[in-house]
Amino acid sequence: MPPASPGRQPWRFFLDHDVPVSVARMLRGEGHDCWTAGEAGLATESQDDNLTVYADEKNAVLVTMDREFSQRRRKRSIGRHIWLRCPEPEAADMLRSNWQTSSRSWRSPM
Repeated sequence: MPPASPGRQPWRFFLDHDVPVSVARMLRGEGHDCWTAGEAGLATESQDDNLTVYADEKNAVLVTMDREFSQRRRKRSIGRHIWLRCPEPEAADMLRSNWQTSSRSWRSPM
């Protein structure tokens, strides 16, 4: 894994099934630890709560584009999650441009 960008701590990210590959590439390129549900052997896992628990156990921020999933997380907060509310082609740029602001109140799990 390349070092995190200067002045930033690396983070761990677990990507839901619906997150585009471009997001994983961007996060890895920024020096963060990042893996997908498929890479974790959870490609067929359909229970969002199981993905949430998995991410929390791995001290990872769960990234999703699933609106219903994110709304359930707001009601029953477990761990940390990011809901990307944008078209898929814009997801990596959206996360890159907003991550620094979003993460200020969180402590890096690494």
